[in-house]
Amino acid sequence: MKIDRKQSQTQEIEFLSKSGDAAAVYRFDVGMTADRPKPLERVRLSGGSPMESGFDLIATGPIMGGVDALVILDEYRANGFVKPGDIVAFKQAGTLSCWSVDLLAYNRLHGLLENSLKTAELAMEQNCNQIDGIINNEVPKPSLRDNLKQCQQAADRSQGGGSPGRRGPEKER
Repeated sequence: MKIDRKQSQTQEIEFLSKSGDAAAVYRFDVGMTADRPKPLERVRLSGGSPMESGFDLIATGPIMGGVDALVILDEYRANGFVKPGDIVAFKQAGTLSCWSVDLLAYNRLHGLLENSLKTAELAMEQNCNQIDGIINNEVPKPSLRDNLKQCQQAADRSQGGGSPGRRGPEKER
């Protein structure tokens, strides 16, 4: 089965930029001969995509929210959806985690896809002061001090305050 690299990159960007819990499965392309892939460890340290190491993105899709990644991996393995050597990326509650599938266990791959997530977030984020690894999260809540200041200003306006001759409230001593 021949995988279209451009389509896979677009699919990866969509996976990273959409809100909601989702998973992506990467499988190593043993027939890759054109470009020599980078070692996975180098890609992981750079925060890149598994596709840079010769993996193909074979599937993406939504997953049930609130379910532990290891439970999902067990389910995928039991159903034959993943096999040893695959990499599975999960987006859960706005957090990205990547796992390699071995014969007997799963290993967390810290750093993988981090730069790809940042790039997707920069393209999609509607609130530029929220570049934090979570795409389109809410505007930060105002602080208690900001709320108090707004209430004081509203009270001053309702009492006819704000005139040039009026003194402001005295400071505590």
